[in-house]
Amino acid sequence: KQEVKPTTNQQRTERIMKTKLNISTLVDLIVARAGTDTTQPDPNNLRVGWRTDQLLGDVDMLVINQRNEPATYAELVSRALRELKLSDDVSPEVIALTELAVFRGKRLLPVNPSRGVVLDRLQEGLVKTINGLPDGPRKVRCQSLFEYNFGVFCTAYGRFELAARAQLRSAGMARSNGDIAGGTIGDFMSQFYTFKHELVQGQPDAESKIAALRESYIRLVALVKGTAMEVPWGQGNGPWHMIEACIWLDFRSPEWGVLVATYLAAAEKLGKAWEPAANLVRAVDSGDMAALREIVVDISQSNENRATAFLALVQFNQVVSGSEIPSGIKTGAQHVCAVAERRLKGVMGS
Repeated sequence: KQEVKPTTNQQRTERIMKTKLNISTLVDLIVARAGTDTTQPDPNNLRVGWRTDQLLGDVDMLVINQRNEPATYAELVSRALRELKLSDDVSPEVIALTELAVFRGKRLLPVNPSRGVVLDRLQEGLVKTINGLPDGPRKVRCQSLFEYNFGVFCTAYGRFELAARAQLRSAGMARSNGDIAGGTIGDFMSQFYTFKHELVQGQPDAESKIAALRESYIRLVALVKGTAMEVPWGQGNGPWHMIEACIWLDFRSPEWGVLVATYLAAAEKLGKAWEPAANLVRAVDSGDMAALREIVVDISQSNENRATAFLALVQFNQVVSGSEIPSGIKTGAQHVCAVAERRLKGVMGS
């Protein structure tokens, strides 16, 4: 009798990737669910209870995380939004939630000035829409989601101080309404975005900065444990941002190996969207210069990843003093470029 081996996470991901998305079906599903949704978030934990919120999260996980297709996600939720707006029965909170989904999809697209203008207009409209909602758990959930997404948008376009403040607001809203996981995520990201701003201003003391970030990271891991955020944040984003900090500060934490192993295992579970960062982590960890050079010139990568790969080459003494940082990657990566410039000039103090 032939032994049947269990399906691995990677095999499941590959199967999902080979299955063609039926966009119309997903749009119809969102419209059908949202158009008749009378549920609202649990007042004791805003992350659960709102059926439309949960559905959009499931679609997000499939299209963005597993397949790395933010443009597809933005298009399908835009189509759903247009249909929902044609109905007189759809609540304004559902409209706001779907507009937030559109904003999320579009902010994940590659950084460029014209897209930044579009996103600025979208976020201005969202503020007006959300402020006009009737008071209640749905409004607060939308406000918290907006602040989180606005913060990530700001950091992608290099507005680090704005990003940090937005994450703090998101954290406060989440925590005061029972979402402890959301609160600790916001706290950690606010501190991380402040760190980016500090790197632009000068080179902080590596050991003390890593220690401070590590404290926040340990709280994050503890408070998301056993929640839906454990894998994407406790094992994914949390370790990833700690790895980034170590690279930018040229400081190999004693926990480096654990951070790398944890992140790579989570990336395999979470899907294709996590592969670019996983490839960067492998390249830095192994000292693969060819892979780092490929990342630097790969325009499908984020500016931050490309700049981080360039900085790693500088740290490995693979870039000579006086070399210029590749053009077009500074937006959203000013912090990494500032470190690289100081290193190239041999000025590592603030």
